[in-house]
Amino acid sequence: MPRLSRLLVFLLLAPLVHAALPTSKFTEKERAQGYRDDAVIAKPRAGARIVLEDFEAREGMRVQRRFSELGNLRVLKLPAGASADLAMKRLRESGHYEYVEPDRILKARRVPSDSYLSDQWALRNTGQSGGTSGADIDAIAAWDTFTDASSVTVAIVDSGVYLNHEDLKSNLWKNSSGRYGISAIDGDGRTSDTNPNDSENGHGTHIAGIIGAVGNNGRGVAGVAWKTKLMALRFLSGAEGEGSTSDSVACINYAINNGAKVINASYGSETYSKAEYEVIKRARDKGVIVVVAAGNDANNNDLIPDYPAGYPLDNIVAVAASDRKDRLASFSNYGAGLVELAAPGDEIISTFNGSSSDYATLSGTSMAAPHVTGALALLRARYPKDTYRQSINRLLRSVDRLSAFSGKVQTGGRLNLATAVKQTSNKPFNDSFSRRAKLVGENIRVRASNKGATRQSGEPSSSHNATLWWSWKAPATTQVEFTTEGSSYNTHLAVYTGSSLSKLKLVGSNNNASSSTKTSRLVLKVKKGTTYQISVGSRSSSTGYTALRIGSVPPNNTFSKAKALSKNSQIRVAGTTRNATRQSGEPLAVSGSSGHSVWYKWTAPSTKRYSLAAFATQIDTVAAVYSGSKVSSLKKDRVQRQQPGQRQHRHACFLQSHEGQKVLFPSRRLQTNRQRRRRVHPHAHRFALGVSHV
Repeated sequence: MPRLSRLLVFLLLAPLVHAALPTSKFTEKERAQGYRDDAVIAKPRAGARIVLEDFEAREGMRVQRRFSELGNLRVLKLPAGASADLAMKRLRESGHYEYVEPDRILKARRVPSDSYLSDQWALRNTGQSGGTSGADIDAIAAWDTFTDASSVTVAIVDSGVYLNHEDLKSNLWKNSSGRYGISAIDGDGRTSDTNPNDSENGHGTHIAGIIGAVGNNGRGVAGVAWKTKLMALRFLSGAEGEGSTSDSVACINYAINNGAKVINASYGSETYSKAEYEVIKRARDKGVIVVVAAGNDANNNDLIPDYPAGYPLDNIVAVAASDRKDRLASFSNYGAGLVELAAPGDEIISTFNGSSSDYATLSGTSMAAPHVTGALALLRARYPKDTYRQSINRLLRSVDRLSAFSGKVQTGGRLNLATAVKQTSNKPFNDSFSRRAKLVGENIRVRASNKGATRQSGEPSSSHNATLWWSWKAPATTQVEFTTEGSSYNTHLAVYTGSSLSKLKLVGSNNNASSSTKTSRLVLKVKKGTTYQISVGSRSSSTGYTALRIGSVPPNNTFSKAKALSKNSQIRVAGTTRNATRQSGEPLAVSGSSGHSVWYKWTAPSTKRYSLAAFATQIDTVAAVYSGSKVSSLKKDRVQRQQPGQRQHRHACFLQSHEGQKVLFPSRRLQTNRQRRRRVHPHAHRFALGVSHV
């Protein structure tokens, strides 16, 4: 009986002891900041015990718990409405404590039970299948912080989604009528549902799983966001996954109208589309982020833009693919200016469309983009007051900067989900000189935004407000044009040498002089191997889309530096008009041409009739022949213009030249046919010029 009595006493006392323990419930604010608002931890200095009680009472604090075994360490309960940060500051300043720290929120380390998790190297790389341990997005640590993006709708503009998949169906978005998204192939983009089921391809289903396969459900794979709303939008069809621009525009428009916060667009073309540009611009105006695949052609997007990745809009995030060894995937496009970051995209396992329990492994920047889309879904849920650009800023500030991506993507890094969800700053990633982005190449186009940027202490007086910073090493000794053409605000551009902020030496700057001109432009002689530091800021307090273009000026850009051709009767040369300009006094060969000309000079070897031909595949050319010794007094002999739509054909003009007569050939790029001019190809702005005896 005595034993039973003692047992009964224990059972009666246990609930009382349990009731005295602190509650484990926290506010959303506390979860976001990672520590309690109502209490702090403090360890008194030896000998301060006598004054502590009076001091703490005056501050309105009371000792909630003491640990005598730990030097009288105490948990101090703060008065209602007090700030933990301010309380810690006052306690530290008092001098009575060895240390004061926040009462952190600790959580169980959650690893989901999904059966294929061990194969998802992109989320947790332990070196499986020959990979490099740690070459992942650090998803496990991120999930200890945040997994729930159920408040965010993510649109997947693709081949649809397999609607009955075991790992997706509970995360699928439905409209107010209980129907899924749309199939623009079957409908007009305005109907509520024309069956967006992924019955033909599987591409969209694979992407959906990367973004938001249900996590910790004991089956399949885990998405980057365990919970979210996946909006299925179908416009790609067939085994090849093909679709039209009009159908893609219908899908994006539907996503905007139905509350999507992030759109995944894992498709592309080398051809510019104004309609596609405008619908993505509308998405920007509604605060919607569009994540796009950089492309799978191993091309430099700064030279050969891939669309939609190449559009100058700051709601676009273009993603290159990394492999399991933290290298740029062999197939991946890249670009120091037009690709923001890398993410895993090689040998990625995810959901597929063969059955409700089908999974497959695919590779491509199509697989890299949804890792970023899932990350942005979590960021938009965790920081709901952020603007679209602030969410992007958190993402880009958080990458793991690695040598493999330096000069290949603008941030120089690969997605780190754990750092992103804990990121405390939403300023641009290259807001300060020490975090400047590295640019590589002779011709670079940069997409950025200086919204939220600041002017850091110590910046030279030649810089302006809300500055962004880049670093660029000249690959050759030549003239280079730096321009901010396309920026949405009145820019100030400055170029320096020097490796530290305090030792920068100004090479050149331009602030437009006129408040009505947004574009800043510099043409500078750069030296091979020299590193130049570049800042773009605002002349006022305005901020917004920031464009920067760096390009080598053709050496024969001006009449005085015309390239001499041999005196042979059969000549063929190749060149480019990229970054060429019209010099003062230069004649226009035809009305409407832009004057982006380069010059050649040739002396006829004999008195005969010759043919001059200019040829280009992607630009409309003008070949003109002049005689004369000064640009202001040239005499036009012949002009031949390639007709729009006939750029693949050779066009010739004929001239009668006398032995020893000097003639000059400016080859131009036309201003006309704007859409065609903006369709960039591997040979864009390049031409061939030929002279032959007839």
